[in-house]
Amino acid sequence: MSLDKIRKDIDLLDAQIRELLMKRLDYAEDVVQTKIDDGITKIYLADREQAIIENMNEGIPEERSTAISSFARKMIEISRMHQYSILYDKTENLFDALIEDVEIPQNPKSVRFELIRPNIPGQVAVICGLISDYRYNVTEIRRMDNSTDDSESRLWLTVEGDINDDNMRKMLIQLSQESLGFEILNVA
Repeated sequence: MSLDKIRKDIDLLDAQIRELLMKRLDYAEDVVQTKIDDGITKIYLADREQAIIENMNEGIPEERSTAISSFARKMIEISRMHQYSILYDKTENLFDALIEDVEIPQNPKSVRFELIRPNIPGQVAVICGLISDYRYNVTEIRRMDNSTDDSESRLWLTVEGDINDDNMRKMLIQLSQESLGFEILNVA
């Protein structure tokens, strides 16, 4: 088989994957709307996501398991990001609690925040990936002292961007809800 033919087949497959992802996002919209209707604002469910990854790996050869797991994780992250966007758009005052005691300058250019996450491999990459998916840049990241048993990591991050931008707010809501602790330290 020629390289051109293989690439054409991949392009056709990619179009099918795109359509399936669009359908999955439709279902994600149904999930978040049902949660909103029921007064639920919690999107991230680690156990549910792990079950999805395990289901995706069922019957997969071991040598492809890592790739399938990575794909499933990214697909879930995209779905979750979409749900947070809808939650933000449809839930009044969701962001207000995060900025309650924060002084916001006239033309903010960055946000510095602290978050506490489980201390598991790849955690910093997940956070930076999420920030990048929202199209922001991390300009500083510091790992602070850990809990006494090393089960958690406390991180300080500075992200370039305007806190008044809805996209930035959606990102901060997602990070706050997916962290064990979260606080906006300052806006500059």
